[in-house]
Amino acid sequence: MDKVILQKEIIDIRQKVDNLEILITEKFQHLEQLLNNKFGHLEEKNLNHVNQSLQKMNNHIDFIHETYSTLQTPLNYVKGQVEYLMGYEPTHSLPSITNTPSNLEKDI
Repeated sequence: MDKVILQKEIIDIRQKVDNLEILITEKFQHLEQLLNNKFGHLEEKNLNHVNQSLQKMNNHIDFIHETYSTLQTPLNYVKGQVEYLMGYEPTHSLPSITNTPSNLEKDI
């Protein structure tokens, strides 16, 4: 008789453990969903902010490269004249810029 009672108690305990396991799994899934909703939104917001900042930086770099390219010839002329007036040997021209962020994106 004791053996039958023990077996019933073991079955009852196993059932309770299974129910707890299901309950814990459901709670973890709910918590995971809440966290994904909260942090997924923040991650998307941060990525948008980073992308906007990168676009602004690329625009600024493009502007600097265009300005430098426009001023390179006049600056070389002034540099040459100053070197001539000071009696220096002419040195190399200012370097050319070939890779701008826009050009780099095309290469990728």
